[in-house]
Amino acid sequence: MPSPEHVEVRYATRRGRDAADDDIAAYAAGRSGLRVVTSDAELARRVREAGAEVVGARWLLDQLS
Repeated sequence: MPSPEHVEVRYATRRGRDAADDDIAAYAAGRSGLRVVTSDAELARRVREAGAEVVGARWLLDQLS
């Protein structure tokens, strides 16, 4: 597997339930080529609606092995 050109790690901007999910969905809006790794169905729906690609944790684990 080729190395990713760009990996970015971010942290939630607020505390509380779904804080990171809200930030991820907002970040995904309008960004082409973005891939989000999540097994959370609701976050996956929101990210897809924002136009990003979604892959599950299994996909990531397979890439690492």
